[in-house]
Amino acid sequence: MRTPKQPQPPNPSLEAIAGAGAILTTDGVAAFLRCHKSTVYRLIRSHQLEGFKIGSDYRFSMSAVLRFIQKAEESHAAERRNHPDHEQ
Repeated sequence: MRTPKQPQPPNPSLEAIAGAGAILTTDGVAAFLRCHKSTVYRLIRSHQLEGFKIGSDYRFSMSAVLRFIQKAEESHAAERRNHPDHEQ
């Protein structure tokens, strides 16, 4: 006999997850990045965002999410510097 799936607790507020030791769900990462959950899965598949699985569900450390943001910002800044319309 299967036990019913326990409801997951809601993701903590953004203020509560500011610590780099926090672990986030896919929904939590989507809320933090203000993007759709499918975008998070795309970032996982493209190896831009590091996560790990517990059972069938992904989990992410806050430090991995912050690394993703830092790399994305650096990439965007480099693209802007190399754009022909960029003034120096």
